[in-house]
This record gives sequence, C-alpha cells and structure tokens, in this order.
Amino acid sequence: NADDIRDLIINFLEGLKRKSKYVVVIQDYEPQGQGLAIRRGDVIILEEQTRANVSGYLFGYNERTGATGEFPSECVYVLP
Repeated sequence: NADDIRDLIINFLEGLKRKSKYVVVIQDYEPQGQGLAIRRGDVIILEEQTRANVSGYLFGYNERTGATGEFPSECVYVLP
C-alpha cells in the first residue's frame, strides 16, 4: 500500500543521508571566533569523523572558500 511505499522511501533516503559526505548550506553562519563561515548555497564536503558527531556541529571543507572548520548542523541540508 501507499504508506508502506512511503515508509520504504523515507527509510532509503535516511540511509543515504547517513552515508553522505556532502551538505548544502541553507542558512548563513558567521562564527564568533573559530569555526567555518558558510553562506547559503555553499557545498561542504564532510570529514569522515564528523558523520558520527552528536554535538550538533559538523566539520567539513567549504568548496567555495577552500577553508575547513566546524559549523552548526542546523544550517545545512544533507544531500542523499
């Protein structure tokens, strides 16, 4: 039925997101002190160890600026 298919698709997408190494910025973030400045539309490549991080911050490389650092996870969307 439709609910089962929906649940299957959601489950599949969540699995892809957990394995993804790319995020797109949906909200600007300017750190106070250390951290990675990001702007809406930036593509960030996540570092391997950040995917298991539960602190609310991710660590990655900003393709636009070439910089690396931490940024809040709520400012990005994980690309499946």
